[in-house]
Amino acid sequence: MKWPGQAAVEVSLITIHKGEWKNKIILDNKTVERITSYLDDSEVIGKPMPLASNKGKSFQGSIVLGKGFVLTSKEALDLKKKDPEIKMFFSILKWGGP
Repeated sequence: MKWPGQAAVEVSLITIHKGEWKNKIILDNKTVERITSYLDDSEVIGKPMPLASNKGKSFQGSIVLGKGFVLTSKEALDLKKKDPEIKMFFSILKWGGP
């Protein structure tokens, strides 16, 4: 669908389901047999294979694109004190993984 407004953006709205899907499969308001990873209903031809030669060559990582989600050290410590379970969240933010 085209993004409302003047931005030159298109978005794909999807629903994810864990387990076997037992209802109709709908794509672009039509019943289809499948929806592929390309978000179409084309027949799957072969199985894509990762390129071993590219292993470990690139990783983008997280990029903060606005200050709205950036916490001061005091705010981070206050959150940690309120909820000890949040330590995993801070681990992920600091190191990129648990």
